Amino acid sequence: MQSFNLFVGSSCLLIVILALNVSRLRYKERIAHGHGESKKLRNAIVAHSNALEHLIPFALILYVLIAQNTSQTLVQTLAISFLVLRIVHALGVTRFIFRAWQVSSGLSYALTIFSSCLILYNWL
Repeated sequence: MQSFNLFVGSSCLLIVILALNVSRLRYKERIAHGHGESKKLRNAIVAHSNALEHLIPFALILYVLIAQNTSQTLVQTLAISFLVLRIVHALGVTRFIFRAWQVSSGLSYALTIFSSCLILYNWL
């Protein structure tokens, strides 16, 4: 359960950091809603929303894997790998590094699919 707690705490910090970046850019560019014409603000919004879209479901996946008594080492590996991938993704999006954005996104999907299939396998 410690790996789950660490994952949730770290994920929430990442989400808050990304939200603060959106707020910082909104203040700097004087844009209250949307992204205006700012590519930096648009990408900051995308990084923040994408983190929410992926981290919350993966937290649920980890919780179920722990409840199914999946190996603690496997759960920790999945949690750390996924969190690192989401950090790389956020950096890739906000800094316009397309290859980092692309690879981290694909690997995040792969981990989510693998973990979801593992839940179904354990259920059988």
